[in-house]
Amino acid sequence: MKLFQIKAIGKAQNNQELAVEIEKQFIPALKHLSSFSHAILIYKEDSAMIFQESAKIISINEKTGLCKFERINSNPSVEIIDIKPYFPCEDRVINAIGKEIKEIRTTITVDLKICGSVKKHQGLTLLKMNDETYLRSLSEISHLKIFWWFDKFDKPAYRKVTVSEPPYEKAPKTGIFASRSPVRPNPIALTTARIVSIDFENCTIQTSMLDCFDNTPIIGISPYNPKFDRIDDFFVPQWVEHWPSFFIEEDGSNRSLACAGDSPLQKLKKYKKITEELSPKKMFQLENKLTARKQAITVTGARQNNLKNITVSIPHNKISVVTGVSGSGKSSLVFDTIYAESQFRFFESTHSVQHSGLKQTGRPEFDTIQGLTPAIAVSQTNVNRNPRSTFGTITGLYDLLRSLYAGIGIRHCPKCGEAIVPLSTDYICESIAECLEYNNLTIHPYGSGSEENLYSFTKTDMVNYSSLNEIIRNCIKIGKGALELTINKAE
Repeated sequence: MKLFQIKAIGKAQNNQELAVEIEKQFIPALKHLSSFSHAILIYKEDSAMIFQESAKIISINEKTGLCKFERINSNPSVEIIDIKPYFPCEDRVINAIGKEIKEIRTTITVDLKICGSVKKHQGLTLLKMNDETYLRSLSEISHLKIFWWFDKFDKPAYRKVTVSEPPYEKAPKTGIFASRSPVRPNPIALTTARIVSIDFENCTIQTSMLDCFDNTPIIGISPYNPKFDRIDDFFVPQWVEHWPSFFIEEDGSNRSLACAGDSPLQKLKKYKKITEELSPKKMFQLENKLTARKQAITVTGARQNNLKNITVSIPHNKISVVTGVSGSGKSSLVFDTIYAESQFRFFESTHSVQHSGLKQTGRPEFDTIQGLTPAIAVSQTNVNRNPRSTFGTITGLYDLLRSLYAGIGIRHCPKCGEAIVPLSTDYICESIAECLEYNNLTIHPYGSGSEENLYSFTKTDMVNYSSLNEIIRNCIKIGKGALELTINKAE
């Protein structure tokens, strides 16, 4: 049976509070951990048992490596194996049900032995356990915690990394103890999942979807304990404040998307007294006169480098191979002529900011090129990459796609399917004012249950526009950019 090697990242004394001294080489990994309210500690006592427990952060010294947490349920002296930030969207389950569990901490494993593996089969996520003893504690439990080993990142080079660049928007460089990156001194992963079904006969657990590879080794599972695992008085860094405040389940066995519905703006239209039709927002301007596309890339008079007025036709939608002896002009034709001209035309049609990270080449020498579309060149040379690199990040397409979808995309709520369209405060005020003339309205800040900021108006009320404008702006400010509007006590 395969055993995994772990090394302590620090030692701790557990008295009135837990004082952890991080090893010198891992101190940079603490960067930005103090931006979280709580952390998940994985530690080892004198025995071979490895435990997990959530603790409130008291202080983090990023210079000396001294960290203080609230006291945990362990021996006076322990070895810290890993520190993970508490992410509500991954660790805080609102609707978890099951029998009461008195144990505060979670027993992960003994000697880091493999107790099962993750199987991905026809869109389903299955935990294939070695024997049924692991399943007995899960009866009458809705959720479980899964600990697995990032075996693909169990390499000396990865285990020395202390700082990462999280793939979150506007996130700064972060210590790996302040992220869930698989690249860490001890590549132990922790995730929460919903139990779909348990097959005792085959020692298999079907769960909601997991973000891991097929055949990933599992080192431990345990019931989710709402009393200790669900933390309500949390806070997270500013760059992830917009993330969900609780675990959102995604059942791979019965996946369905909510039908896209109207945006609040579209719903308001039927309450306005407007007879004229509003022209729709034009996302793209399409030409009505479509010309038939060329079915091939046709190059005439190519004279780049050592090419001598070459004329060639390369069919679309087929794999074409250009062969020849060394120095015959293969690269001059493919890279220095066709690809270079494609890039030139692409750059001419986009904003300079959008292709600032891409390499622009000069225009090649030729007579004509027809049927040319945007192209990507993937050479044989090695490129600098990290474990999270993809084809999009290496070629620069990722940033272009982000710009594209940010410009044309319309977000929809994953639960109700309603469109989420950003509106200016002035436009919201004008739209609500138009509705008030013919309807009864109730306005309050989004997510606020207090009656202090609840405003009700009837269509017979004489409301000053400036007063209404001030109320709406105040609700938007308290609701952090959103308000709730009820029309005629119905919608």
